[in-house]
Amino acid sequence: MQESYNNNNLTNNAAMPACNVGLFIPNAFRLKFVFADGREDISTAKLAAYLLNWHKPKIEINPDTGEKIFSNKFFGERFQTSYGFLTKELGLSKATIRRSFVKLEKYGYAKRVFENVCLCGQIYNSRLFVELTDQFKLDFGLDKKFGVILNKENGSDDRSISTNTPS
Repeated sequence: MQESYNNNNLTNNAAMPACNVGLFIPNAFRLKFVFADGREDISTAKLAAYLLNWHKPKIEINPDTGEKIFSNKFFGERFQTSYGFLTKELGLSKATIRRSFVKLEKYGYAKRVFENVCLCGQIYNSRLFVELTDQFKLDFGLDKKFGVILNKENGSDDRSISTNTPS
């Protein structure tokens, strides 16, 4: 038996599983990321869902024409973060987050890049940047949803945003 959020009420964990408020984990992640014994690797699924949420474009509506416009939430292809920030956001330990990143890299879904960043004359060492690979985007539909087109024809690596949503 596990105590629920209400201290006056005891509930069965199987009847009322703990949920992560505010983070939607797609079933595809829960089925893809499993341990060797077949159990779901929820920590890797949580991290992948969080990264997917940051990498998917936000939808804005042009007030003049009413047309949907898709724009990135951050500049470039990489998301800058830190292990401490992810620890607070996901409720996981740093070791668990590192293990989840290693698993995502093993699948070929994400890359961690550590760089020195110069901001306002101050140099910050070993900042963590996360980049989702095209394989992740193809496997989990980020290329089809939101009108994002990954153009791989003729060796081109053009990532353009389209306003036409493919069906």
